[in-house]
Amino acid sequence: MRLVSFIVTVCLAAGHASAQIAFEDESNPSFDEFSRQNSTVLEMIEPDAENEVGQSVGNGQVVDPRLFQGVLRMRTGGTCTASLIGPAVILIAAHCVQEDRRIAFVAGNLRVAGLCVISPTYNPVRHHDDWALCLLERRVSEGTVTFETVDISSRPAEGASVALTGYGCTFRGGPLDGRLRIGFSTVVDRPAGFRREPSAIFTESDVVQGEAFLCPGDSGGPLFVMGDDASGPRRIVGVNSRPTFEYGVSIFSALSSPSGAQFIREFASSTNEQICGVNRELGCK
Repeated sequence: MRLVSFIVTVCLAAGHASAQIAFEDESNPSFDEFSRQNSTVLEMIEPDAENEVGQSVGNGQVVDPRLFQGVLRMRTGGTCTASLIGPAVILIAAHCVQEDRRIAFVAGNLRVAGLCVISPTYNPVRHHDDWALCLLERRVSEGTVTFETVDISSRPAEGASVALTGYGCTFRGGPLDGRLRIGFSTVVDRPAGFRREPSAIFTESDVVQGEAFLCPGDSGGPLFVMGDDASGPRRIVGVNSRPTFEYGVSIFSALSSPSGAQFIREFASSTNEQICGVNRELGCK
């Protein structure tokens, strides 16, 4: 696991040992603009009047983002969803980012850089172990945001009710409206004929029966175990990976799987950062 920046070494030709290179104090505006164009943007969504009232939709209800301060929208050319799980750590799906990709976390007028690492066990073809973690250049000030809590020790059993969240579409091929939604579904066994994925959690996606389902744009978002009250306690047990409409299920990568728990613990240790549910309790949901 590595977070990479780069250093350029300037070698001067023989006979010019006394030559020196100097840099201007001001940053290069061309580089700044290029960096903005080539970074993935995560953002907190400001509440508005329409978000304060639940609106029934195909995969859940619109929720007030103030109740989910740690659930973020990521713009990558498309859309993904992410979770702020510590003062400087973001959890998202591996397929939403590139290894060592620079990101920009935007909150109001503030823009903070970050770098992402993908789980070393991630399979980009089959999307096994679909996790990535991003380290922010600056930590979020204490007391300003409630961070989401990860659960790396237990996973929901078959028949358990779980909450799906995301900024994705509400029906297959539908548009995205930039609103956060939450909906409930039931954990089911691996569908017949579907390949074995040790880290996978499957939920029913029977739209006719009102089950919530993943839709493009939800990828990377948190799968919660929680009660009926959105303001109550909750914990992230998986990362939204992908829907499989042909099998009638949505698929999540479980954080409590051996590879998931190891990836998160090693990230916390190697970066010396705090993650809610691993080495932090203060300010956690």
